[in-house]
Amino acid sequence: MSLWVLISVILAPSSVFALEIQGRLNGSIIPSGLRSITAEERIPILALIYGVDEDLAWAIIHCESSWRPRALNLNKNLTVDHSYWQVNTVWIEKMSIIGFDVTNPDQNLEAGFWILSKYGVGPWSASKKCWQRKTLSRQGTG
Repeated sequence: MSLWVLISVILAPSSVFALEIQGRLNGSIIPSGLRSITAEERIPILALIYGVDEDLAWAIIHCESSWRPRALNLNKNLTVDHSYWQVNTVWIEKMSIIGFDVTNPDQNLEAGFWILSKYGVGPWSASKKCWQRKTLSRQGTG
């Protein structure tokens, strides 16, 4: 990501919307050059772009998948949770419309930020006790 994009995101949050619309054509608003960095290195960038609390994102991902990009969980209702954020199959159609394949770990990482920015923590309510503790611990208050 070039410096001017970061500056425009900080100074003009409406730029994020334009960047998001433009980026959705490729399934990501992260420039291709930054997709080669690790998932952990992308967290602060994605948190800034999507306006999501970085500590909360770290905590949810840790609790949901322990940072395993290929984590899968079969639920009692026969849906499957995928990758970092454990995005459930009920999201597959909606996310594919906007350009994300939640079964792909790289796209799952960004899709989780998109979901969190639009829907809050509700999709991760089952692991709430875990990520609330982790968030407090990461902030040094727990």
